[in-house]
Amino acid sequence: MRYLTVLLCLLLAGCALAKPLPVEPVGESLVGGGPMTRYYFYDLGQVSGSFSGNFVMIGGRGYTTVNDWLRFGGGGVSSMLAIGGPDDESIDQSMRIVGAILEPYFTISDELTISLPILLGGGGYEFEKILDEQGNGNYQVELYQSGFLCVDPFLDIAWKLSPDFHIGLSGGYTFFFHSEERLTSSGYLGLRVFFGI
Repeated sequence: MRYLTVLLCLLLAGCALAKPLPVEPVGESLVGGGPMTRYYFYDLGQVSGSFSGNFVMIGGRGYTTVNDWLRFGGGGVSSMLAIGGPDDESIDQSMRIVGAILEPYFTISDELTISLPILLGGGGYEFEKILDEQGNGNYQVELYQSGFLCVDPFLDIAWKLSPDFHIGLSGGYTFFFHSEERLTSSGYLGLRVFFGI
């Protein structure tokens, strides 16, 4: 929690010190956003032998451009499916993440941009398996669930197809902070599409 507080203060300080863009910046959208996906490397079988697979998350990001090297916004993802997961209707496994994003970016060429975003936020997960139906709508279940705080730094490489449209690849690592240590920190790869205004 102490580390999250320090990072949040750095985020706010960076935004406060950043010089605002002129009203019509050249070649860069003031605001934008779009969908993104992530594939997490964490094997869900480590939660319990009842679960398996790797999460594929889907969500979106939005931003406003602060100056010619910094964007600020937010985003989130939620589990869509688990590749290699159990084909069993009695099992439910899910996760969601949401937070604020500070994104320093560097223009390498007219078409290529590299950025180093960091997401500060939180979310939750739930892993549930119905073990036995006891009647009257009551069930015996195996259940692991928890909320968490997270720090999520990543590297993003974007190809600008036009001033207001680009696609990108990303890779990062999500650090989870919670009391129920069933889900540990994990790396991921991702894909995103951004539209600017």
